[in-house]
Amino acid sequence: MKIFIVSIEDDTSPRLIKFLSQPFFKNGQQDYVKVGVKGGELTAKQYFEMAVKGRSEPLAPSELGCSLSHLQALKLFFESTDDYALIFEDDAILPNDLTIEQLEKGLD
Repeated sequence: MKIFIVSIEDDTSPRLIKFLSQPFFKNGQQDYVKVGVKGGELTAKQYFEMAVKGRSEPLAPSELGCSLSHLQALKLFFESTDDYALIFEDDAILPNDLTIEQLEKGLD
């Protein structure tokens, strides 16, 4: 199972460190891929085309960045040989007893 974390945070940021300190990551030493698109760093034309044009209400740059990050994670998953993907955002609060084995068992 491929695990993705949607985050634009630096690897040393308190937010990301707090997220990765949850038992799910500490106990299993899970491998993951961090993906993050900063919507505010897109060109004005890119932002307009994807978040404003044709919409009744435009997306904020952060909303666009988050959406593009999820799409990037899905693209990377489809390019992999994994059967499943798990995508977390860096502010998710996971159950203390959640394990990768539980998730994989539930998918069988």
